[in-house]
Amino acid sequence: VVAERHLKQVALHHKFKSGKKKPTLGDFNEFLKSEGVITQAMWRFIQRLGDLRNLCAHPDDEPTKQDITDLISGAKKVQAEVS
Repeated sequence: VVAERHLKQVALHHKFKSGKKKPTLGDFNEFLKSEGVITQAMWRFIQRLGDLRNLCAHPDDEPTKQDITDLISGAKKVQAEVS
C-alpha cells in the first residue's frame, strides 16, 4: 500500500489520467515507465513488489519471512528512488 500510494502521487505529478475508477500499482508502474520516469529495471522491481503484495494478501500461499522483508525494504526503496 505504501509503494502504491507513493507511485500514485508521482504519477499524478506527471499528469497521470486513467479511465479506471481505481487504478492499480500496475497502472501507475506502466505509466511511469512509458513516461520515462522510471527505468526498465525499476519497473521490474516494482512488478516484483506487486507480486509479493499479492502473495501476502491472498491465502493461497504463505509468504516467507524473506518475502515480507523484501516487500518492506522494497517499498522504502521505491519511496527513496522514484520521484
